[in-house]
Amino acid sequence: MRHKIAVWVAFILLGALVLVSLPGCLVGGCPELPPPSPPGGDLYGFGENYWGQLGLGDDTDRSVPAKIPLPERAVAVAGGDVHALFLLGNGDVYASGRNSSGELGLGDYEDRTVPTRIEGLPGPAMAADATGHSLVLLRNGDVYAFGNNERGQLGLGDNSNRNVPTKVPLPGGAAAVAAGRYHSLVVLANGDVYAFGSNTYGELGLEDAIPRNVPTRVPLPGPAVAAAAGLSHSLVLLANGEVYAFGWNSYGQLGLGDNSNRNVPTKVPLPGGAAAVAIGGGLYSLVLLANGEVYGFGRNMFGQLGLGDYDDRNEPTKIPLLDRAMSVAAGLNHSLVLLANGDVYGFGLNSYGQLGLGDYLTRPDPTRIPLPGSAARVACGFFNSFVIVR
Repeated sequence: MRHKIAVWVAFILLGALVLVSLPGCLVGGCPELPPPSPPGGDLYGFGENYWGQLGLGDDTDRSVPAKIPLPERAVAVAGGDVHALFLLGNGDVYASGRNSSGELGLGDYEDRTVPTRIEGLPGPAMAADATGHSLVLLRNGDVYAFGNNERGQLGLGDNSNRNVPTKVPLPGGAAAVAAGRYHSLVVLANGDVYAFGSNTYGELGLEDAIPRNVPTRVPLPGPAVAAAAGLSHSLVLLANGEVYAFGWNSYGQLGLGDNSNRNVPTKVPLPGGAAAVAIGGGLYSLVLLANGEVYGFGRNMFGQLGLGDYDDRNEPTKIPLLDRAMSVAAGLNHSLVLLANGDVYGFGLNSYGQLGLGDYLTRPDPTRIPLPGSAARVACGFFNSFVIVR
């Protein structure tokens, strides 16, 4: 069924999840498996396209990978709920999809079905993340936010939406960003993490349930290198490979062996040091270890944990893969894993063709996606997927 409004049904983020990206968050600096800076490549999208979020010039869904026209090679993608941001090698950022809250950053509220350059960024970008709002990290360490701000998730000291990139006041240069549904996390270059937005379940990690509309430092036991944000929970990856979780935990998405919420960062028990974290749909999480193994936990109603069944998990569980993984991405209820050999595997919900397999059948097991070349990076929106192919 079409959703003309982004409804949080079974729920959510990016990527959710949320991935998710990032909605998934690739991290450098891990000794065993340093994720490389991938070369640019051709960008392919598949899945839901009702708002033109695939950037293909129309609103037709795709069940197989389709090449997205861009003026030069892409190096990164941020999939939002129903919009997307495309980062090019020269640092330009292009946007497409729904724009009802100004989440495309184009100075208006008109949807776009073709990638459109965001003119309001004052410098080249190095990273981005999105859900109903967008965060863009510039190469100089500044962070710009735009889109929905009803819970203060833009960190600008108020709750007014923005349709142009607006600089987030931070005490230092940033190294990574994560956009949850109604909250945001920013990792500074010195390893501090700042949070802002909704805090109903303790997703800001500040020992309370009070929302913040300005960046507020999260107490952590060591410097961080990456973060992921979902509907109402968060993951933070420390430089030592430990992962800390906080927020909503009704489905075990914190991976702590129970279903109790946490409002302070709590260490996730893992069998080794982590290299990346991703949150999907706000209800499940993926963690990539430095040795290339991937662990999932949380909601698994559609097989989005890739474990061959539909049972939820409240503790990290290893996903069977044919080779070591290099990166992970999570959508509303589907996941992508990029292997070291360049293959991409998908699993979970496939109602819009977001697994890129030419059909609409849900998969609880990792299934290889046919691509025209070796993949360099993966990303997920709520109901769609993106792959950069070398």
